[in-house]
Amino acid sequence: MNPRPSAPAATLLSNASRELRSLRILVERFEAAAYVLLKNSDIADCKEITDIQELDHLMQTINNIADFIEGISSKLPEDLSVQEAEALKSIKLEALANRLMNRSAEPVQAVDDEDNGDCSWF
Repeated sequence: MNPRPSAPAATLLSNASRELRSLRILVERFEAAAYVLLKNSDIADCKEITDIQELDHLMQTINNIADFIEGISSKLPEDLSVQEAEALKSIKLEALANRLMNRSAEPVQAVDDEDNGDCSWF
């Protein structure tokens, strides 16, 4: 009988940290696009500008959590492993699951999610 595949816990946490940093980059791009859209609109309401500035706080928070997770991963014993199936049971996005398990090292923005269950709006 084959044992269930396992992966080093430190690697999984490091991969999760990398994913968070990729998300921060996406939020940064969204923030830049939102500023352009707001600047080119007729809206001069400070509320929208304040809301967009909250994205900066979100980016800092994402980065801090990534640093926290990376710090934990560097302190874990090398022989500490996690069962892949158990670790991934809450992950619904196939491409994300693959990146977390090192099946694909492509960054978030370069992954083609067309046929893997991920939602694509455009």
